Amino acid sequence: HPPRTMGNAQVAKAELPDDSDDAGAGATTPNGGLASRASPNGGVLFKFDVPSEKYEVSAPNVTPELTDDGDDEAPRWILEVGDASFPVSDQCRLVSNHQARRIDFFAPGSGVYAVRFHSDEGFAAFTDAYRDALFENTHRMRASDENKEKVYGVGMSAWAQGEDHPDAVWDPTDERPPGDADAAAAA
Repeated sequence: HPPRTMGNAQVAKAELPDDSDDAGAGATTPNGGLASRASPNGGVLFKFDVPSEKYEVSAPNVTPELTDDGDDEAPRWILEVGDASFPVSDQCRLVSNHQARRIDFFAPGSGVYAVRFHSDEGFAAFTDAYRDALFENTHRMRASDENKEKVYGVGMSAWAQGEDHPDAVWDPTDERPPGDADAAAAA
């Protein structure tokens, strides 16, 4: 069957160039203003240059694509971004930064990349789709709520997504975190 695409989805500590450097990568109009973005789910692709220890603009406007080359029983998600194409796995070491709308990742055989998304919506759409693709490739099953409960246990699937379970009840007698002002006053 034809490959499925998940949405229009769309690691180093070096700093990305600021937004003004994006403009220098050919993303400006002849009058000097920023060109319109081709895709709200896209972003600027940077590649880490080892000799200079800096990120350099690789493409001013890319939309990362997640494509399933597997079948219904055995998903096999591939991430394609710029000139890199590789299976989604823990080996990619994808790290996301919501505040900067940025992801950093290792593309096996290609190097270290970063994407700074043009919009919060594009960033959120990609990270949600990537999380599901990673689950499916890792556990060899679709990322349904039922399957997440099989893997993580009842009540823990929300935790695996970074959320509180809707029925979670926190014990008010739990110790307060260190440094909490109320905890210091009670001592």
